[in-house]
Amino acid sequence: MKKYFAHETAVIDPNSSIGEDTKVWHFSHIMKNATLGKGCNVGQGLPTFRALSIEGEDIGFSKGFTDLHTVSYQKILIGEGYGLADARNSIEIVSEIRKN
Repeated sequence: MKKYFAHETAVIDPNSSIGEDTKVWHFSHIMKNATLGKGCNVGQGLPTFRALSIEGEDIGFSKGFTDLHTVSYQKILIGEGYGLADARNSIEIVSEIRKN
């Protein structure tokens, strides 16, 4: 028996993991391989879900995350974005995480 709430219009793809007491509201889409922690609240119109789990506490920061990417891309297109050299350390960290 599922321990989370999903509205009847929500779409939850296979291979996703949804934590206890999480609520997935109207017309939300949880994509395959997504992991939502305990007690999350996913609302209509949020195209992404980002969260950190620190010592068992889930900290969501979906709202604003998509806007951050939009602003970053706009800056890149007008030549004010970050280059590969700026991102190198982050890329290397992600690469190491994925290896483990």
